[in-house]
Amino acid sequence: MFRYDIGFILFNPFISIEELFKSAAFLKDIGIGTPSIWFWQLQALPGTSFEETLINDNLAKPNFSHFLPYEYYFIDKKVERICQFIMKHVQNERIILNMSGLLSKLADILLLLKRLKKSKKKLLKN
Repeated sequence: MFRYDIGFILFNPFISIEELFKSAAFLKDIGIGTPSIWFWQLQALPGTSFEETLINDNLAKPNFSHFLPYEYYFIDKKVERICQFIMKHVQNERIILNMSGLLSKLADILLLLKRLKKSKKKLLKN
């Protein structure tokens, strides 16, 4: 018996936040599956040109290996934080999320955290 998974590779290290939102909107519009199907990150398989690109572009994290093919940096740090959040809370804990507006909500949360960080710095200066 073979095991297979169906999914959409939403996250790769080169995707911009705008492209991420467009892809999420597309998936929502076509009514594809459940949110857990949406949350896939591109794997850097051994010997592939993708693995070579990650290494040559210095995107491979120090712990990147054939056993940890997801350990790479994203060019767009907002996308990286969203991916980390989703991989931690959705894939590992299998939390069921309503994908409608999730990415925009996450972007709002990141903006709020950035504002809080600035406010904290201002308070510490005073």
